[in-house]
Amino acid sequence: MARGDGGGRDGRGEPEWRPVSDVDMMTAVVLEQLSANRDQLRTLEPARRAPHLLNDHTVELIKQAFGQQRDDMWLWVEPASAGMPRT
Repeated sequence: MARGDGGGRDGRGEPEWRPVSDVDMMTAVVLEQLSANRDQLRTLEPARRAPHLLNDHTVELIKQAFGQQRDDMWLWVEPASAGMPRT
């Protein structure tokens, strides 16, 4: 979603600004990601009661994946809020 020209936050480039007409597509992508995250949470829930079910490598992979998603949230927030009035 980023152009990657190195000029944005964390040197990752600026977000790819989308026209308002793309809001349905952007909403669908975010809802799909939310659904996948909820499915993953249900899968991981048993480990809360029995942490020995996950090894350190698996835990690190999960942290990396969800950390990357968290770090990339600005790519969705900035373009989505750019046209909104400031209060």
